[in-house]
Amino acid sequence: MFGASDYVALSAACDWLRNGHAVALVTVVHSDDAARYAMGALWAVNDRGEIAGPADTTDRIGAGVAAVMRERDFAERALDWCDIAVDALPVAGVSKPCSLRLLVEPQHAEQPLARLLERIVRGEHVARRVCLTTGEASLHPGRQVPATLVLTANDLIRHFGPPVPGT
Repeated sequence: MFGASDYVALSAACDWLRNGHAVALVTVVHSDDAARYAMGALWAVNDRGEIAGPADTTDRIGAGVAAVMRERDFAERALDWCDIAVDALPVAGVSKPCSLRLLVEPQHAEQPLARLLERIVRGEHVARRVCLTTGEASLHPGRQVPATLVLTANDLIRHFGPPVPGT
């Protein structure tokens, strides 16, 4: 489903790309603290370590992903996996570590993200499919589903659209 944090992440990614920054979309595919970082949470990260997405995101995650982007030269890659351990995130007043498995997709052009953003802002159900072999992303008609992310051996499919009643 499309939420305010998705809008923030996609809008920031478009702005950063328009201004010449290296940008990656980052999707949580596993979290050992699912209450804090839900599977399918979407962020945008730029080459300066700035991060846009869920409001509870910490700068340490953005800086960590940006460091991995520089270290691995993501400009030459279609996508990559990134494991990040974040220590002592306060959750319900208690500090505890959290490890995340992220899919990092470098973005090379604003237009594909702008098209996605336009469609979901219009209230369409859209499925964005990322081929895990090639890194190619494509948009497809979506459907009303409660899950925002489907991960298979070959694909990551992220659903966007109006909320599902009763969820």
